[in-house]
Amino acid sequence: MRLNPYPPAWYYFTFAASYTGLGKYEESIAVLQKSLAVSPNNLTSYLSIIRPYLYMGREDDARRAAKKVMQINPNFSVEQW
Repeated sequence: MRLNPYPPAWYYFTFAASYTGLGKYEESIAVLQKSLAVSPNNLTSYLSIIRPYLYMGREDDARRAAKKVMQINPNFSVEQW
């Protein structure tokens, strides 16, 4: 990301997955929020932010993110994902 000052959204959600795996949920959420600033309708970013929200007990935020997933793709299913 140092070499690309305008990284695509996938850079962020890949980076955030590392934070989530390390249990650094606040950092993960912050990175995913940057991803959504770059690409506001990025399905993967919304799906990725649900997990750290839930781990932190932020169920309302997780529900809002899940609702946004369904707005972006009304045919979304966990089974297909």
